[in-house]
Amino acid sequence: MKNKKIKASYSYLAQEYYDESLHPTCANFRIASKGLIENILKSIDNNLNKRFLEVGAGKSVLLELIEELNIPSNKIIITDKDSEMLQYSSMLSLDKKYQLLCIDAEKTEFEPNSFDIIVSSLGDPYNTGEFWKEISRILVTNGICIFTTPSYEWSSRFRKPNEIHDFAEFITKDKKTVLVPSYIYKSDKQKELIQQNQLKVISTSCYELNKINSSTISHKLKLTNDRLPVVTSYLIIKE
Repeated sequence: MKNKKIKASYSYLAQEYYDESLHPTCANFRIASKGLIENILKSIDNNLNKRFLEVGAGKSVLLELIEELNIPSNKIIITDKDSEMLQYSSMLSLDKKYQLLCIDAEKTEFEPNSFDIIVSSLGDPYNTGEFWKEISRILVTNGICIFTTPSYEWSSRFRKPNEIHDFAEFITKDKKTVLVPSYIYKSDKQKELIQQNQLKVISTSCYELNKINSSTISHKLKLTNDRLPVVTSYLIIKE
Protein backbone atom coordinates (compact mmCIF):
# COMPACT_ATOMS: atom_id res chain seq x y z
CA MET A 1 0.00 0.00 0.00
CA LYS A 2 1.34 3.40 -1.01
CA ASN A 3 2.29 5.71 1.85
CA LYS A 4 -0.32 8.47 2.23
CA LYS A 5 1.03 12.02 2.09
CA ILE A 6 0.23 14.19 5.11
CA LYS A 7 -0.06 17.98 4.84
CA ALA A 8 1.32 19.64 7.96
CA SER A 9 3.07 22.71 9.39
CA TYR A 10 6.79 22.81 10.11
CA SER A 11 6.11 22.18 13.80
CA TYR A 12 5.33 18.60 12.77
CA LEU A 13 8.97 18.26 11.71
CA ALA A 14 10.54 20.41 14.40
CA GLN A 15 12.14 17.69 16.50
CA GLU A 16 14.04 16.26 13.54
CA TYR A 17 14.27 19.16 11.07
CA TYR A 18 17.93 19.96 11.83
CA ASP A 19 19.04 16.32 11.99
CA GLU A 20 21.55 16.23 9.13
CA SER A 21 21.41 12.44 8.85
CA LEU A 22 17.63 12.49 8.39
CA HIS A 23 17.30 15.67 6.31
CA PRO A 24 20.64 16.44 4.61
CA THR A 25 18.94 18.60 1.96
CA CYS A 26 17.83 21.04 4.69
CA ALA A 27 21.35 21.11 6.11
CA ASN A 28 22.88 21.75 2.67
CA PHE A 29 20.37 24.50 1.92
CA ARG A 30 21.13 26.18 5.25
CA ILE A 31 24.85 26.28 4.43
CA ALA A 32 24.10 27.83 1.03
CA SER A 33 21.61 30.34 2.41
CA LYS A 34 23.94 31.42 5.19
CA GLY A 35 26.75 31.90 2.68
CA LEU A 36 24.62 34.17 0.49
CA ILE A 37 23.37 36.22 3.45
CA GLU A 38 26.91 36.57 4.78
CA ASN A 39 28.11 37.99 1.45
CA ILE A 40 25.36 40.61 1.50
CA LEU A 41 25.87 41.60 5.15
CA LYS A 42 29.57 42.10 4.45
CA SER A 43 28.76 44.40 1.52
CA ILE A 44 26.37 46.82 3.25
CA ASP A 45 26.91 49.58 5.76
CA ASN A 46 26.33 48.30 9.29
CA ASN A 47 26.28 51.00 11.94
CA LEU A 48 25.35 50.82 15.59
CA ASN A 49 21.80 52.06 15.11
CA LYS A 50 20.58 49.28 12.83
CA ARG A 51 17.47 47.40 13.93
CA PHE A 52 17.44 43.78 12.75
CA LEU A 53 14.56 41.34 12.27
CA GLU A 54 14.69 37.73 11.14
CA VAL A 55 11.42 36.07 10.16
CA GLY A 56 10.77 32.33 9.93
CA ALA A 57 14.10 31.83 11.62
CA GLY A 58 14.08 28.35 13.11
CA LYS A 59 17.77 28.04 14.01
CA SER A 60 18.74 31.63 13.24
CA VAL A 61 21.43 32.27 10.64
CA LEU A 62 21.22 36.00 11.36
CA LEU A 63 22.25 35.55 14.99
CA GLU A 64 25.18 33.39 13.96
CA LEU A 65 26.34 35.91 11.36
CA ILE A 66 25.96 38.96 13.61
CA GLU A 67 28.17 37.16 16.11
CA GLU A 68 30.71 35.83 13.59
CA LEU A 69 31.03 39.13 11.71
CA ASN A 70 30.80 41.25 14.88
CA ILE A 71 28.04 43.41 13.39
CA PRO A 72 26.84 46.21 15.72
CA SER A 73 23.11 46.52 16.31
CA ASN A 74 20.53 48.56 18.16
CA LYS A 75 17.92 45.81 18.32
CA ILE A 76 17.71 42.17 17.20
CA ILE A 77 14.39 40.34 17.05
CA ILE A 78 14.15 36.72 15.90
CA THR A 79 10.74 35.30 15.00
CA ASP A 80 9.09 32.12 13.80
CA LYS A 81 5.46 31.09 13.53
CA ASP A 82 6.18 27.73 15.16
CA SER A 83 7.41 27.84 18.75
CA GLU A 84 9.01 24.41 18.36
CA MET A 85 11.19 25.69 15.51
CA LEU A 86 12.01 28.92 17.35
CA GLN A 87 13.42 26.91 20.26
CA TYR A 88 16.51 26.19 18.15
CA SER A 89 17.45 29.88 18.29
CA SER A 90 17.16 29.90 22.06
CA MET A 91 19.84 27.19 22.18
CA LEU A 92 22.46 29.33 20.45
CA SER A 93 25.23 30.39 22.84
CA LEU A 94 25.85 33.98 21.77
CA ASP A 95 27.05 37.15 23.43
CA LYS A 96 24.64 39.40 21.53
CA LYS A 97 21.34 40.36 23.17
CA TYR A 98 18.26 39.43 21.19
CA GLN A 99 14.54 38.82 21.59
CA LEU A 100 12.64 35.71 20.47
CA LEU A 101 9.00 36.07 19.43
CA CYS A 102 6.53 33.52 18.12
CA ILE A 103 5.01 35.53 15.24
CA ASP A 104 3.51 34.81 11.82
CA ALA A 105 5.70 36.27 9.05
CA GLU A 106 2.59 37.29 7.11
CA LYS A 107 1.10 39.21 10.05
CA THR A 108 3.77 40.42 12.45
CA GLU A 109 1.81 43.21 14.21
CA PHE A 110 5.00 45.28 14.51
CA GLU A 111 4.63 49.03 14.13
CA PRO A 112 5.22 50.47 10.64
CA ASN A 113 8.84 51.35 9.80
CA SER A 114 10.20 49.28 12.69
CA PHE A 115 13.30 47.73 11.09
CA ASP A 116 16.33 48.71 9.04
CA ILE A 117 17.33 45.20 7.96
CA ILE A 118 15.01 42.19 7.62
CA VAL A 119 16.37 38.72 6.91
CA SER A 120 14.39 35.75 5.64
CA SER A 121 16.54 32.65 5.20
CA LEU A 122 14.87 30.00 3.06
CA GLY A 123 11.60 31.91 3.19
CA ASP A 124 9.69 29.73 0.72
CA PRO A 125 7.14 28.54 3.36
CA TYR A 126 5.57 32.03 3.51
CA ASN A 127 6.63 33.50 0.14
CA THR A 128 3.25 35.11 -0.53
CA GLY A 129 1.81 38.47 -1.47
CA GLU A 130 0.69 38.94 2.14
CA PHE A 131 4.25 38.42 3.36
CA TRP A 132 5.77 40.96 0.97
CA LYS A 133 3.09 43.51 1.81
CA GLU A 134 3.99 43.05 5.50
CA ILE A 135 7.72 43.40 4.80
CA SER A 136 7.07 46.71 3.05
CA ARG A 137 4.96 47.94 5.98
CA ILE A 138 7.50 47.24 8.73
CA LEU A 139 10.68 48.13 6.79
CA VAL A 140 11.92 51.72 6.89
CA THR A 141 12.34 53.69 3.66
CA ASN A 142 15.73 52.75 2.19
CA GLY A 143 15.83 49.75 4.53
CA ILE A 144 16.81 46.40 3.08
CA CYS A 145 15.45 42.89 3.09
CA ILE A 146 17.62 39.84 2.39
CA PHE A 147 15.53 36.92 1.15
CA THR A 148 16.75 33.47 0.18
CA THR A 149 14.86 30.53 -1.28
CA PRO A 150 15.66 27.13 -2.73
CA SER A 151 16.30 27.79 -6.41
CA TYR A 152 13.63 27.23 -9.03
CA GLU A 153 16.26 25.47 -11.14
CA TRP A 154 16.62 22.84 -8.43
CA SER A 155 13.03 22.57 -7.21
CA SER A 156 11.55 22.24 -10.71
CA ARG A 157 13.41 18.95 -11.08
CA PHE A 158 11.39 17.49 -8.22
CA ARG A 159 8.02 19.20 -8.66
CA LYS A 160 6.62 17.80 -11.87
CA PRO A 161 3.54 19.28 -13.63
CA ASN A 162 1.31 16.37 -12.62
CA GLU A 163 2.27 16.49 -8.94
CA ILE A 164 1.28 18.66 -5.96
CA HIS A 165 2.90 22.09 -6.14
CA ASP A 166 3.60 24.63 -3.40
CA PHE A 167 4.69 21.91 -0.98
CA ALA A 168 8.04 20.42 0.02
CA GLU A 169 8.12 16.69 0.69
CA PHE A 170 9.82 15.19 3.76
CA ILE A 171 10.24 11.56 4.75
CA THR A 172 10.24 11.47 8.55
CA LYS A 173 12.19 9.12 10.79
CA ASP A 174 9.02 7.03 11.22
CA LYS A 175 8.73 6.79 7.42
CA LYS A 176 5.77 9.12 7.02
CA THR A 177 5.60 11.35 3.93
CA VAL A 178 4.89 14.91 5.05
CA LEU A 179 4.10 17.91 2.85
CA VAL A 180 4.83 21.39 4.19
CA PRO A 181 4.21 24.76 2.46
CA SER A 182 6.89 25.86 0.00
CA TYR A 183 6.33 28.54 -2.66
CA ILE A 184 9.17 28.66 -5.19
CA TYR A 185 8.99 30.66 -8.42
CA LYS A 186 11.05 31.48 -11.47
CA SER A 187 13.22 34.56 -10.93
CA ASP A 188 11.05 36.91 -13.00
CA LYS A 189 7.86 35.87 -11.20
CA GLN A 190 9.61 36.14 -7.83
CA LYS A 191 10.75 39.67 -8.61
CA GLU A 192 7.23 40.59 -9.74
CA LEU A 193 5.80 39.27 -6.46
CA ILE A 194 8.31 41.26 -4.40
CA GLN A 195 8.05 44.51 -6.33
CA GLN A 196 4.31 45.08 -5.89
CA ASN A 197 4.74 46.89 -2.55
CA GLN A 198 7.26 49.76 -2.84
CA LEU A 199 10.02 47.16 -2.81
CA LYS A 200 12.75 46.92 -5.43
CA VAL A 201 15.06 43.98 -6.12
CA ILE A 202 18.52 45.48 -6.57
CA SER A 203 20.50 42.26 -6.98
CA THR A 204 20.23 38.47 -7.05
CA SER A 205 22.83 35.80 -6.42
CA CYS A 206 22.96 32.02 -6.60
CA TYR A 207 24.82 29.45 -4.53
CA GLU A 208 25.94 26.49 -6.60
CA LEU A 209 26.16 22.93 -5.38
CA ASN A 210 29.95 22.77 -5.76
CA LYS A 211 30.38 25.54 -3.16
CA ILE A 212 28.71 23.59 -0.36
CA ASN A 213 31.33 22.47 2.14
CA SER A 214 29.75 19.56 3.97
CA SER A 215 30.65 15.97 4.75
CA THR A 216 27.08 15.00 3.86
CA ILE A 217 25.63 16.02 0.51
CA SER A 218 21.96 15.17 0.00
CA HIS A 219 21.20 12.52 -2.61
CA LYS A 220 18.65 14.95 -4.04
CA LEU A 221 21.51 17.35 -4.75
CA LYS A 222 23.84 14.64 -5.99
CA LEU A 223 21.31 13.90 -8.72
CA THR A 224 22.12 17.30 -10.24
CA ASN A 225 25.28 18.76 -11.76
CA ASP A 226 27.83 20.64 -9.67
CA ARG A 227 27.06 23.99 -11.29
CA LEU A 228 23.32 23.92 -10.60
CA PRO A 229 22.08 26.81 -8.39
CA VAL A 230 20.59 25.30 -5.24
CA VAL A 231 19.69 28.49 -3.35
CA THR A 232 18.93 31.99 -4.70
CA SER A 233 19.17 35.26 -2.78
CA TYR A 234 17.40 38.57 -3.40
CA LEU A 235 18.67 41.88 -2.04
CA ILE A 236 15.68 44.20 -1.75
CA ILE A 237 15.31 47.87 -0.84
CA LYS A 238 12.19 49.76 0.17
CA GLU A 239 11.82 52.87 -1.98
